[in-house]
Amino acid sequence: NVASGRVVMGWFRFTERGTAFGLRQAAVPLGGAVAAVSLPALVAVTDPRYGPLALGLACIVAAGACAIWLRDPPVHGERVRGWGPLRDRRVYRLAGGSALLVALQAAVIGFTVLFLHGVRGVPEVGAGVVLAAIQVIGLVLRVIAGRWSDRLRRRIAPLRWTALTIAAAWVVAPLLFGAPLVLLVPVLLTAGSLSFAWNGLSFNAAAELAEPGRSGTAIAVQQTALFGMAAVVSPAFGWLVEATSWQGAFLIMAVGPLAAWWLLRPLQAEEADRVALGSAT
Repeated sequence: NVASGRVVMGWFRFTERGTAFGLRQAAVPLGGAVAAVSLPALVAVTDPRYGPLALGLACIVAAGACAIWLRDPPVHGERVRGWGPLRDRRVYRLAGGSALLVALQAAVIGFTVLFLHGVRGVPEVGAGVVLAAIQVIGLVLRVIAGRWSDRLRRRIAPLRWTALTIAAAWVVAPLLFGAPLVLLVPVLLTAGSLSFAWNGLSFNAAAELAEPGRSGTAIAVQQTALFGMAAVVSPAFGWLVEATSWQGAFLIMAVGPLAAWWLLRPLQAEEADRVALGSAT
């Protein structure tokens, strides 16, 4: 994740990076969508061991593609030294806001199929298709959000607006968990896909907070926060469901995007100043 983000920073101009990061991040839910549809079907007709084997083969194909097509960007300036982004409070604020957003996204990825199959009686393959559709729509939204940020010449402002939209969607969606599937599924598709729209914006913002040559470190801090939160969410969300209900658990998780919207507010003003001064290049 870190290396590919640094490549994007090196190869694309400021007014192109939003779209480039959106495309890079769109690849993640695309892979998730392919897995959500193909792995259950593969295991159903073969053997459970073939699921991990298929994932391993996919990694080998990805490594071959990188060897053929991926090239380091040209290096400008001297090699940087020191702590850099590790001492930048803005990077940690962004990482915290991103972690609050990824918590809900992790719940969607980990528990949508379980809810639809175990609670609403949707067949496993059908529930997997719903999760795949959420991720496909989400990857489109990532590209759109990235292009939008290029036009605005901002990353934090669209990130905060997206966070607010996600919070609103997940306040409404749990209220319809008992509705007929013909109503519930479109609501889940909308709220779930919105939960995927912000990643490219956050990735891009982290890279641009760092001085030239240190974007990899800033991205690493942000990505560490995301994976750390995702690791916590799975057991925590399961406990919330047992302690409250499916509706209650998702309503509680909707607080995360709202808190992210508030936490990122100082960065929005700071980014506006940086762009006005022409420091974002």
